[in-house]
Amino acid sequence: MTSGEAGLQLSENARVENCIVDGGNTGIMVGSNSVVTGCVLTNQPSTGINISGGRVEGCSIYTTKNANSFNNGGINAGTGTAVRDCTIRGVVSAGVYISGDGSIERCSFSQCVRGIASGQFSSGRVRIEGNDISECTVVGIDLPSGKHLVIGNRLRGNAVHINANAAVILGEVVNCTGSPLPVAASNPTANLTW
Repeated sequence: MTSGEAGLQLSENARVENCIVDGGNTGIMVGSNSVVTGCVLTNQPSTGINISGGRVEGCSIYTTKNANSFNNGGINAGTGTAVRDCTIRGVVSAGVYISGDGSIERCSFSQCVRGIASGQFSSGRVRIEGNDISECTVVGIDLPSGKHLVIGNRLRGNAVHINANAAVILGEVVNCTGSPLPVAASNPTANLTW
């Protein structure tokens, strides 16, 4: 595929299951009310999955390459998108970039520039819960705007673990580098850092 094409492009109400896409500028591009499950995406210069709204579950995304845009991501999620149980590694911008309301739960991010990021001027509300985010070179969770709920995440080896504006509801951030672990580490809403 040439770099200007999407590997798979569908309009609204699409369902994409168990695909493997290697290359293409964007791997999978779908409109609102769509579902993408069980897909593997590698070597996209721009974005792995671009979804206007819907659900992304159980997908694996490796090595998007283009960092020239703040809003590129392994998954570029529009308003109303739920992202669950995905593995995202080696993304040169954000593992998941979300531009409005939605949720990001139980995902694993490693070696991305930013793990999870919301829009710089977004007024969205996103639930970010139960994710593993490690070795991000700029920041693990980057929420410069919007009102978000950030609870129960595990953050290891990131340059900065969390960058959040004042409107974010942030579970207690507990440093777990010492021994024994702090009592607060047993709180299910705590965000644990190493």
